Amino acid sequence: MSFSADVKTELAGVFPAKKDAAAELSAIFSAKGLKIDPENTGLLYLEDENFLLVKKVFTILKKSFNIRMSVFVRKFRKRNKDIYGIRIYGIKDEKKLKEILGFHENPSSMAAFLRGCFLACGSVNDPKRSYHLEFLLRKDEDAARLSKMISGLGYESRRTERKGEQVIYIKGSSVISELLAVMGAGISMMNYENERAMNETRGVINRRVNCELGNLRKSTEAGQKQLSCIEIIREHMGLENLPDGLREIAELRINNPEASLQELGEMMTPPLGRSGVNHRLQKLMGIAENITVHTEDM
Repeated sequence: MSFSADVKTELAGVFPAKKDAAAELSAIFSAKGLKIDPENTGLLYLEDENFLLVKKVFTILKKSFNIRMSVFVRKFRKRNKDIYGIRIYGIKDEKKLKEILGFHENPSSMAAFLRGCFLACGSVNDPKRSYHLEFLLRKDEDAARLSKMISGLGYESRRTERKGEQVIYIKGSSVISELLAVMGAGISMMNYENERAMNETRGVINRRVNCELGNLRKSTEAGQKQLSCIEIIREHMGLENLPDGLREIAELRINNPEASLQELGEMMTPPLGRSGVNHRLQKLMGIAENITVHTEDM
């Protein structure tokens, strides 16, 4: 299963306290939409491919509101899938059901509302790929209400439109992690955090490796340039005519083309610091440059 499906499976097993049951159901009904059953004298019904979602709605309605229902399953032949549903008896008006499910907004009910929304229309990317959580809603007023709930819990969300539907989304990895916990997906949150930590570790390692490779490339290019200059000096004036300090560093560079400045300095007698080695190599490059200029003038 996908990471998003794992989250939904976990949330389907989280049942709200009775005082928050209406909030979760309201979110599910708003996102999924209740339909009028034309074959059963106008009964309201809900159906979905997600068996766990339908089962949860049935359980909450029965335990918290004592509403009579029946369940059904039908085959969706075009997609070769089963569709699960419940028929609600005694309430033939969606407006009446919403009145029954009225609730007071507080932190726990807003968290339950968020959980219901995610079960019905939410998705979250696998943290191995990217950090993105979103809710896809049909109506503008439902999107505005969800945005208000998220804000009421202390988080920021963004809103856009996609193919005529309203999208509420969150990008920040830490915010997504916290929202998973708020909704009740504790195990998914820990898995998310573990993967996020791995991503950050991989990022640090990659940056360090890239930095070291960059330094190595620069060092190699500098070493090759130094060798070219030393070769010019050897051809036109001979290394034996250099002062002892410059001759020593020139010979060491020839024999150790890949050595760092620090390593070259440790090979000298007496040892010389990195800046001292660099200073002598710069002198050699200056001599080679003068030779090149005079040679071109001739």
